[in-house]
Amino acid sequence: LRIWALRARDLPSSWPLGSRSRSPYMDVSLETEQWQTSVVYHSTSPEWNEKHDFLVFDKRQEVGIRVCDSKSLFLRNVIAAAPPIPVDDLVFQSEQEVELLNCDHGDDVVSPVHPSSSSPAGTAVLRFEWLNFVRPGRRGPDSRHLLRVKLDEIVVPTELLDVQKATVLDPTLVKMRAKVREVTKDTPAVAWFPADSSMGEASASGTNVGTVELDLEHTLFLLINAVDLDAGALELELRNGNDKILGSAQIKISDVLAAGGMKWRDNRRLALKHATGKCLADVEVSIQGLRLAQECVTGF
Repeated sequence: LRIWALRARDLPSSWPLGSRSRSPYMDVSLETEQWQTSVVYHSTSPEWNEKHDFLVFDKRQEVGIRVCDSKSLFLRNVIAAAPPIPVDDLVFQSEQEVELLNCDHGDDVVSPVHPSSSSPAGTAVLRFEWLNFVRPGRRGPDSRHLLRVKLDEIVVPTELLDVQKATVLDPTLVKMRAKVREVTKDTPAVAWFPADSSMGEASASGTNVGTVELDLEHTLFLLINAVDLDAGALELELRNGNDKILGSAQIKISDVLAAGGMKWRDNRRLALKHATGKCLADVEVSIQGLRLAQECVTGF
């Protein structure tokens, strides 16, 4: 889903006390992902014409629209907001005026709007565009492409885990991070703890150093730019709960595209190298191009 923040009109001119002018930006959210436009200084009718792409997984997801003041004297800097819009209804709202409601009653930037207790506070205009997938492993006509990283089992040397402190109540946490330039995604953390206390003591003393197998079972989706298909690299980092890197690897995106996707599994796992050893990971990487939908469709 591509969202263009076009403009807002007739925003409240100032806070109730004082005559300080507004310097607004738009905050758009879809579930846990948020995006902010640039700031337009000293305006109550700002123009942005900026865009951001979101991945939509369910038609029940909702888009949140808020206009905030970058020079707010308060922690709660929301000037106005619209009631959440289900993604199924976006095609009817594209380039239409969306009514904004006053947030002086105390809602912050992540709180829902309560229409029954809010007064009008101007309008906002956004454009909503759906993008379709082309065949897997191919470039698309759009500048954005979807990089899919499927992770399964990870084998980690116990010497890289803090086995001295790990217990059932306080396990060691491990997660995988995938990034391409500034685009970064993390898997949820998985927990590891020794099967019994004697194993932890033996591993910690170095008399029985082995490996443990962690089941991540997660797929990460990264929206990347077309330039990254030729010159970019996917960086994978296995990290513990303290964000310390346990192992890392780099994969050329051009190699993935040329091969139509790449897999490292079973006896040919991807090596995540560390100064004192390496971890092994079941990884599958693929690329899919995007194109703008020919018609107004919801994508579901």
